[in-house]
Amino acid sequence: MGLENCPQCGKVFNRSARTLCPPCFEREQDLFDRVSEYVYAHADAEAREVLEHTGIAQADLESLLKRGRLLGFERLAASVLRCQRCDEAVTRGPFCPRCAAEIKASTAASQPADPAKAAPTRPLPSEANHNTRRDSAHNSRADYWRTRVKH
Repeated sequence: MGLENCPQCGKVFNRSARTLCPPCFEREQDLFDRVSEYVYAHADAEAREVLEHTGIAQADLESLLKRGRLLGFERLAASVLRCQRCDEAVTRGPFCPRCAAEIKASTAASQPADPAKAAPTRPLPSEANHNTRRDSAHNSRADYWRTRVKH
């Protein structure tokens, strides 16, 4: 829990499990209720029909779809959402499956396959350049006490 700015209105609110401030959450919940009731009653409705019959703005419908509030309405999502890379219709997320796979493959290709073989960014403790004076002093002290202790 902490103070955050609401991503929709910018007001500061005490964040709990929700990412929106209470007034924006209530507004989004009202939009969700109107859209979901209409789409459940008219399963083959397109975005234009939903916007006309519910009275919500297209930006609000897009926001509900992008935030994942209308999962299960793939046909509606496909008529509104577009891939950010190739402009193909998508049902959720910013990319179509083909572009998502290409991005994942290119990211994987730029990463080393085995993290153990990757060059470390800093030397490991066993490989670090130790201060040899300190090590030799430590060893000589240990040797000194080893000889002084009676067994």
